[in-house]
Amino acid sequence: MSVYAQAAYASNPLPQYGTEVPAHAVPGLHLMIQLRTRAFPTVRRLARIHVLPERFLEFCPACGGHVSESVEHLLVECPRWECHRRVLAVSAPEFKRVVGRASSCPGDTVALILGGVPPPLHGKPEFSGHGNDFLQLWRRALPHIALFVTNLSLSRNVFLREIGLAPPRITRTGRRPNG
Repeated sequence: MSVYAQAAYASNPLPQYGTEVPAHAVPGLHLMIQLRTRAFPTVRRLARIHVLPERFLEFCPACGGHVSESVEHLLVECPRWECHRRVLAVSAPEFKRVVGRASSCPGDTVALILGGVPPPLHGKPEFSGHGNDFLQLWRRALPHIALFVTNLSLSRNVFLREIGLAPPRITRTGRRPNG
């Protein structure tokens, strides 16, 4: 890839989709990838790898519920983050309406938010093929979705630090930084 192409990709990481993403929304794309691949460090995941106490396997510190902080709980169900979901609904109302109508469970909602199509919707004309209506709608909503994910993640990180649950920082070498 040429230097020019790399610079263009850095400013618009989704040129193949014809989607312009504002620079301030780009971090949200990385979070969306982590969420979609289940690499996002949920409290449950951190408890499974023994970074946090075992009680967080089935406990959401944000809402105090006896439910694990899964991607679905974080993006769709946890009442603490409802304000972020409302902002997304206001900024992308048509997307919110279609997702609400098409989703039958939190997993379906998460798949649609993160750009996938859940199995129950496979083969339906509005969700199939390259020119499908939902893909066009998702492209228009993508900057709003990226900001939703970014703001939710930032609020969650602040909250976890405030209650003393911020996981230790690990460098790329796998070691904790000094000091």
